[in-house]
Amino acid sequence: MPLLLWAGFFCIAVTVAWLSLAIGAKSMEWKTLIHVIVHFDATNTDHQVILHNRLPRLIGAAFIGASLAVSGALMQGMTRNYLASPSIMGVTDGSLFLITIMMVFFQGASSLTMILFSLLGSALGAGIVFGVAALLPNGFSPMRLAILGTIIGTFFASTAQALAVYFQLSQDIGFWYNARSIKWTRPSLC
Repeated sequence: MPLLLWAGFFCIAVTVAWLSLAIGAKSMEWKTLIHVIVHFDATNTDHQVILHNRLPRLIGAAFIGASLAVSGALMQGMTRNYLASPSIMGVTDGSLFLITIMMVFFQGASSLTMILFSLLGSALGAGIVFGVAALLPNGFSPMRLAILGTIIGTFFASTAQALAVYFQLSQDIGFWYNARSIKWTRPSLC
């Protein structure tokens, strides 16, 4: 039974990957997808679209999905809490807090700098939650970690919101946090 279940998951994953390559602004025939793999033609626009746009999108989505699954499993395993999530453990709100600080005090920061500070804010939020938990008796119990994460996350979120409202940055922060205002440039492959 488990082997059949894994075979089913594999078939679903391959089908979804195939559809991700085939469906887009222009639908590609299955023969075109095979030709990209077997005999790539650099002059064919469809081949270029698949190789330089759709395939990197598929690979990126697979790596991001796998990373989120591993990080979720680690967070739930470390806290022994099946409801543990970045929003409960202060990770999301710590990120939002440092992004708000960056937008208030360092308006000209590059996208890479903003991403690095977002990661630093996530680590700061989780670090404070676990640091406070280490100071409390039985602080690493699942219930106390969830409560601490919610309290510290609420503090970060409310402070970030107050700064955003005071400096009139609520819309900019919302756009950045939803990844709408980042202008990514693709490095040249040649």
